[in-house]
Amino acid sequence: EGAVTSQFENHVRAVAGLPLGNTELAEGVGAAVMLNLVGTPESPEEAARHSDGHLHWYGKQARPGRKVGHVTYVGTDLAQVRTRMDTFV
Repeated sequence: EGAVTSQFENHVRAVAGLPLGNTELAEGVGAAVMLNLVGTPESPEEAARHSDGHLHWYGKQARPGRKVGHVTYVGTDLAQVRTRMDTFV
């Protein structure tokens, strides 16, 4: 959500031997932060209920120390992103 080309797309490009995409901030985005979800919450619904960001759930069973997803927050500046993150943390 924060960059012109996502981390996932660039991973696929690298593995496929293609040129990497643009990693600059996307239009209208002044700041972006990714918050990893490790061990909890128990479900994507629980995470979505507490989040004002873009939820990416990996479909993994939650257990201690396991990354089960991440939430990406974007905004015009870091202060705005931090305010949005406060809905989750």
